[in-house]
Amino acid sequence: MADKPLDLGPLVSGITTVNEQDNNHCPQEVGRQSIQLEVQSLSDIVDECQADAQSNRMTIDSLPTELLSEILVSSLPQHHFVHWCWVLVFTRVSRRWRAVAEATPGLWCSLDIELGWTQWPRIKLKQANLFMRMWTERSGALSLSLSLKIPSYYLKEDLPKEESRRMDCVKILKANFYRCRKLRLIAPSKIIATLPDVPTPYLESLLLLNDDNRRLMLDTLPSLANAARLQYVHLTHIDPQFSLKTFNFELLRHLILTDVRGSALVRCMDILGKCANLESLKMEVSKISEEEVDPFFVRRPRPTYAQLRKLDVTIWNSWYNFSGVLDWLLLPALRSLTIAGNSIRLDPFLTDAIIRDGSAIEHLDLSHSQSGRMLFQDEDQLVRFFKALPQLRVLRMGGVRAGYKPFDDHVLHALTYDPERFSTGEYLLPQLEEISVCYVSPYCTGRRVAAMLDSRRTLPADGPVARLREASIIKPWPWMPNTQRWVVKDGGEVEYFARQYSGNMDFNPEFCWL
Repeated sequence: MADKPLDLGPLVSGITTVNEQDNNHCPQEVGRQSIQLEVQSLSDIVDECQADAQSNRMTIDSLPTELLSEILVSSLPQHHFVHWCWVLVFTRVSRRWRAVAEATPGLWCSLDIELGWTQWPRIKLKQANLFMRMWTERSGALSLSLSLKIPSYYLKEDLPKEESRRMDCVKILKANFYRCRKLRLIAPSKIIATLPDVPTPYLESLLLLNDDNRRLMLDTLPSLANAARLQYVHLTHIDPQFSLKTFNFELLRHLILTDVRGSALVRCMDILGKCANLESLKMEVSKISEEEVDPFFVRRPRPTYAQLRKLDVTIWNSWYNFSGVLDWLLLPALRSLTIAGNSIRLDPFLTDAIIRDGSAIEHLDLSHSQSGRMLFQDEDQLVRFFKALPQLRVLRMGGVRAGYKPFDDHVLHALTYDPERFSTGEYLLPQLEEISVCYVSPYCTGRRVAAMLDSRRTLPADGPVARLREASIIKPWPWMPNTQRWVVKDGGEVEYFARQYSGNMDFNPEFCWL
């Protein structure tokens, strides 16, 4: 909106009126005329500046079409799934924006939609069909990043049979599968199995997530062995008979296998044996027995992962110690390890594997659930595990109160910096910069916790031993559910807090830190 020109008329009129009273005095008349000339000159300058500003002001609608198109494309997240409403907002700004947006194929290359009846951002089938058709047509010949979620409950309960036959969004997806650069399909296995067997020269990332846990993903997937650019694969609920010819596993760099149950683990291990070039691996496993896994190791050599730097494993409700599977892998380049669940014991198998492979782990994240195996049985196992991690910089141990009973005064003493203990190699985790433990043993002393943190945070920043920057140590009090907490923030002083619940409930949200 243009600024209003500065009106100096009242100022000039006021000056004229005042000076007209002294018309008979020559000095005053000369002064009045001089002021009038100066004010008129100032008014002319202001008018000229406002005219220049008005002529030089440029609105976004006056930008060249190519520049506006480039700005619109750059404003959206690149190489990611973009929600449908973000693009449509551009078409509602003005007529010119709408014309430019509709003629810009780069705006219509990414789409993320979820079917449903209620609760934003879910949309109905009719709208999903419309958006899929709109995006695939306006994107021209460019490669696509598509994310389509069709919940199994939506097909079973909410969608009438006559409408289920008109799922044009799935048909459009199959017709444009060859154009996909990234594809995330969350649907029942019967829909995933309908993907066509066509060349996919652009495909880099593929997520096929079967959300129906009563039906496994069979070996009816299209053959993607010729997808030369495919590096990221995420599969869920795979079948024990899953075909090993589905992918060229040697090309994969990132692999995620979730909801692996029972005998399907053996097929997953067959897959792992072919993925020699992985950089990251994530697995979620449950309900594994020794009878299903033990025969596997007799007839298969250990695979070596020279580039695998990140390993994330979650194990639930299994009768088999999953660390035996991790011991089967050779991981010399491992730098980040995350373990969660209730069916794994880290020592001796995993500790031996770390020592054997020379894994210089820098980031360790452990989370133990309420039941099942303890990660460590005693303090000696915990100390031995820490000794195998001399390069560790970040340590996070979370879980239930009883999860880390071995983390007692003996371990805290070994973690407390002492020059003599450092020279003899008895000082644990010398490169540690961040530690979070929930919970340590209820029998360790608070004085020992504070002394350990204080000895590490006061170290010189450029010394051979790392200085502690962040810390959070939580200890349960003998009378449950109250807890004590010691905190270090940005290398500052050790702060102490006591949490007292208003009731005697372990999960009562009503508490206060004193």
